[in-house]
Amino acid sequence: MGDRQSDWMAVEWQEESLTVWIMAPDGAMKDRLEGATGSAGLKPDALEPVLGATIAAHLADDAQTDILIAGSPARPGFWDTSVAGRAVPCPPADTQVLTPVTMRDDRMKVQLVTGLTQTAPPALMLADSLRVAGFLAQTPGFDGVLCLSGARSHWAHVSAGEVVSFQTVLTQTLVEAALGALGIGPGPVTMGELGLAAMEDVMSRPERIGQKIGSNAAQIALGKAGEGESREAILGAFIGLELASMKPYWLGQQVALVAPGALQEAYRIALGGLGLAPVTADAEEMLLAGFRAVRGL
Repeated sequence: MGDRQSDWMAVEWQEESLTVWIMAPDGAMKDRLEGATGSAGLKPDALEPVLGATIAAHLADDAQTDILIAGSPARPGFWDTSVAGRAVPCPPADTQVLTPVTMRDDRMKVQLVTGLTQTAPPALMLADSLRVAGFLAQTPGFDGVLCLSGARSHWAHVSAGEVVSFQTVLTQTLVEAALGALGIGPGPVTMGELGLAAMEDVMSRPERIGQKIGSNAAQIALGKAGEGESREAILGAFIGLELASMKPYWLGQQVALVAPGALQEAYRIALGGLGLAPVTADAEEMLLAGFRAVRGL
């Protein structure tokens, strides 16, 4: 391959977007690409054309490129049970968790990274299973709970190098839905005194979260609350709901927080309000560490 090429790629595929990291043989990142899948991301036959269009400039004409995909490149029905996940308790990832995908373009050697499943309560973890693997690769011997926050939150109990159990909370989906209902668009993620107060209120009375949002709508209509204040209060309220439901996970446990940027800081402040001092790690760095672990690097 030429200087622009790499002998492997790491891909996180989300419902409407994908991120591709061009990786050197030793696991160093050479480039980062982003693509949009749109509605095509919901169709099983979209995998090759969408991925191919994003990485075309980085494919060699005379060699195959190994491509590892974590996440969901299509609706859940695209995955058969063996690809979707391995039942916990089990290690978050290893070199045996790859499922090959037949591609028409033989320059692409694509393999899907198997995630994790749980029967009771039902749960599915795809790309975040690699973030757990990456965190454990960099923090060997960790025994406790990982909070992986992003588009959805996964709480995973980890012991002896295995994920013992995990649960999923759609906190950010609920936040976006509430903000949309109030006519509030995207904005900065912040957690200050207002957010903490909302968090504590909902943790003590979680059944009142609907009333809290209704009160916030009234304050906006009366000009007594701005978008920034409302955004912080609603985020704090739903994080409080999440922390209340996940209390059996974090109470009395060592907690690690794996999340991106501002969201990581919001959760760190929220957990600090409960007297916890979580270990923190960047979501993208842990994902890439997980890809390297799968490749044995």
